[in-house]
Amino acid sequence: MRKVKAMDSTKTILKQKSINAILYGDCERPKEILGYHTWEGNDYICSWNPKAKKMWAVIRNGEKKERYPMERIEEKGLFLLQLPKENHISYYLEMQKETEVIAYEDPYRFLNPISLEERISFENGTNCFMYQILGAHKKKIEGVEGIFFGVYAPNAKRVSVLGDWNDFNSLMHPMERIDEGGIFELFIPEAKIGMAYEYEIKTERGEIFRKSDPYSFGQQKKNPHLSLIVEENERKIEDVKGQQDEETKEPIVIYQVYPVAYKKRGKKGNLLLSYRQLAKELAKDALLMGYTHIQLKGILEYETEQSLGTDVTHYFAPSTRHGTREDFQYMVDYLHKKGLKVIVEWCIASFGMADYGLKAMDGDAVYEYENPLLAVQAQEKGLLFHYGKGEVCSFLLSSAFYWVKEFQIDGLFVPSVASMLYQDYGKIGKEWLPNPWGGTENLEAISFLQLCNSLLKQYAPQVLLYTEDNSHWIGVTEKASQGGLGFDGQLSSEWLEQYLTYSKKYPSCNPYDFWKMERFVSYDRYHKNILSTAKGENILWNGTLIQEMAGEYFNRFASLRMLYGYFFAYPSVGKSISMGEDFVHWHPCDIEKGMAWQLLEEDIHRSFRRYIKDLIAFYKEKEVLRDWYGNEENFAWFHKDPTYGIFSFIRKSSTGKGNLLFLFHHRQEMSRGYLLTVPKDTEYRLVFHSDSVSYGGVGTSENEKSIIKMAKKEKINSYYQKEEVCYFILDLPPFSMIVFEYDE
Repeated sequence: MRKVKAMDSTKTILKQKSINAILYGDCERPKEILGYHTWEGNDYICSWNPKAKKMWAVIRNGEKKERYPMERIEEKGLFLLQLPKENHISYYLEMQKETEVIAYEDPYRFLNPISLEERISFENGTNCFMYQILGAHKKKIEGVEGIFFGVYAPNAKRVSVLGDWNDFNSLMHPMERIDEGGIFELFIPEAKIGMAYEYEIKTERGEIFRKSDPYSFGQQKKNPHLSLIVEENERKIEDVKGQQDEETKEPIVIYQVYPVAYKKRGKKGNLLLSYRQLAKELAKDALLMGYTHIQLKGILEYETEQSLGTDVTHYFAPSTRHGTREDFQYMVDYLHKKGLKVIVEWCIASFGMADYGLKAMDGDAVYEYENPLLAVQAQEKGLLFHYGKGEVCSFLLSSAFYWVKEFQIDGLFVPSVASMLYQDYGKIGKEWLPNPWGGTENLEAISFLQLCNSLLKQYAPQVLLYTEDNSHWIGVTEKASQGGLGFDGQLSSEWLEQYLTYSKKYPSCNPYDFWKMERFVSYDRYHKNILSTAKGENILWNGTLIQEMAGEYFNRFASLRMLYGYFFAYPSVGKSISMGEDFVHWHPCDIEKGMAWQLLEEDIHRSFRRYIKDLIAFYKEKEVLRDWYGNEENFAWFHKDPTYGIFSFIRKSSTGKGNLLFLFHHRQEMSRGYLLTVPKDTEYRLVFHSDSVSYGGVGTSENEKSIIKMAKKEKINSYYQKEEVCYFILDLPPFSMIVFEYDE
């Protein structure tokens, strides 16, 4: 071991102010002091290690290694070494900790790997892959393996990364600020995959607090404020090229699932299913019923289960409630192999207010608006993103691309988009601020949605992007290039409100409600709606549909069968059914107990589930039910007798073959000998009957077949001329739907 002569007044090499910044955790650019430097024509290595009793620098010179003792210049753990001229900057450090000597690489000798171009696109709000840069990533720099940490905290005075490797000592690893952009970085060879970590942030006001990593790929289950260094996916991922065929009419039948409340396991039935268990259960139920897509709520890591996954804390981490990132990937791959598509609920209208989350990331507003009138969502449910800030836009874009690229997610659902579009949404009086033009629209949010949807469609045209908007915003599903928001569809439950308003009154008392329901279909002609059976935004807390049905026990089920018949017959680009509704659950879901699957032990619930299954198969089989958007001839009201609670409409095929005539009977009593006019003098085939015995009804197969044999035609005098009218004389069961098929 070569000895180097001790320096005189070594502290004069370093400014005392810089030394104090390191010692007391105030340094935002530690690489200006620590690591390898040339000062006053001499080469130095400066190291900071509060745990070390002694320190050595081992210089690599080809195959030779030379070990030099470092001088302690501060009792708290600052060491300095002046190197001979012939030495080079390749070195590592050794520390004596009690009786043990530990060798490690100096984190402060590595250069910043983030390029200027990446930082510029991040600041401009166009970097869609920032998740590959910020966060914690396994890298190899200058031949050394380690973990690179990057975090955006523009208002911080100092950021340190704490983890298992340094016993969460906040002074051990202060991070380096890159320029003035607000990104802090540090490459730590000691950090390993699987270790927990977090950031400690010190503000200009002297406040000190800890935050988890916004770009984390995983959180610790027991301590949700701790992020995990996760092994990144090394499988080959192929980017999807080409354009989506806008004319495709593939059936979309979505199964909305909240995994926390879906099914339970364990002796007491209070344990959550893992992602791997969910994969098999979801595939079994979805394939049995015929669903094409599974929409998952609560996948992005969130704080409380009562929020149904809307108070998101991490936008790149699958919830640890059901397992690891690899487990989630297994579930997605498993469902794909079974032919099912996976949709993730992407909650970007607001984020959770957890202290360890995005809220006041560096002590000031980073991801939210600075003004509380813009930042706080109505009823203080969460904080709105600052959609006009480039770094926030890059964060959100990267989140969307992350789920699509890394997990091959087939769709993203954006709930509560109305709270993004309007600055006064849910607010009164002086709780909001107008936009620069004096209006209520959030122009920054509109621009972001247009940008995000456009970029996603360019990258992955096959991805289904849809939202839920209860504000009647014009152009939600129009292309962004044409002034719209660029979504493929919008979730709508307004059809349900109109239908329930009509059905709750006795038929003779509701002709006006029927008129509104009739007009609403015409309004929906210009929207790409995906119909939902959820009452409002919350699929679990707003009651169940069976509670809305009138009459005694069996009539309620008959009414609900008719409602679902109307649901699948109603024009739209897709359907969405909440979990539990396909077998009728009586009460809102209990998160602690899960769905009431024991109801399937009862015949009437099994029969109803069979009915929904057959309806889905019928919807998927009949292309005429999906040939709606852009085809004005596809739907037409035909027979309207609202005072008797009877109406029918036609779904007409563009080829003239396979037209469907839907008949609905909204009376509690049977209507005998009812004269029903039909469009053509042709053969009518009975193809569906909601009152079938197999569905829990009272009809018989003989009666069902005899209905179509009663067709007649005659000439009647109208106001203008004699017309030839074709009609059936039918006995209509209470609360029933009958479907005929005919060709022109």
